[in-house]
Amino acid sequence: MINRLSKLFAIILLMSVPSLMLAQYYSYSKRNGQVYYDGKVIHGADSHSFRDLGYGYGKDRNHVYRYGTILEYVDPSSFKVDRRFSSDNRPSHGRPDGGYHNCERPGYYVSTFDVFYNGEKIPGASGSSFVILKEGYAKDAFNVYWMGKKISGASTSSFVCLGNGYAKDAFNAYWEGRKINGASTSSFKVTRGFYAEDAFDVYFKGEKLK
Repeated sequence: MINRLSKLFAIILLMSVPSLMLAQYYSYSKRNGQVYYDGKVIHGADSHSFRDLGYGYGKDRNHVYRYGTILEYVDPSSFKVDRRFSSDNRPSHGRPDGGYHNCERPGYYVSTFDVFYNGEKIPGASGSSFVILKEGYAKDAFNVYWMGKKISGASTSSFVCLGNGYAKDAFNAYWEGRKINGASTSSFKVTRGFYAEDAFDVYFKGEKLK
């Protein structure tokens, strides 16, 4: 009986070792005065001030890092990962190509002053007024965004998401951030799936059906 339990314990331990190694391998660590990510040393990182912020981000007194790479022109003194916006946006094993799992909030991160999408700073975005909507849409006090890209001419005060990639403001309707030419915004609504309609036409994935 003891031998059987010992063998079972050994099997469980062997099965758990790869996952434990994986979890350690794809994270920040500090050894012998150096900082590592993905098992590789981050040259120039200050181990004394370095902090793992989670979700692939870290910082020291000099720089902010994402997946072990310096984010240029980002102030480490004010940078933070806001868990309200990132709790469901964990990249697979912390890899740059892992993707994001929550389609409602795909990859937005907000610091005190700046906003990032998939690690890239969104030029001009206001961190203090930034609001994540859904399906890749977001807005601040000045602009509306889809997947981190500014939607030219969109009205932030009247902008609403309709679901299934559709959205509208007081002037235009949109599908996946692209303006739907000729759509009547006052009567525009999503019907089912990727179909939408206004008082005059029917649309599929933002294209008017003839």
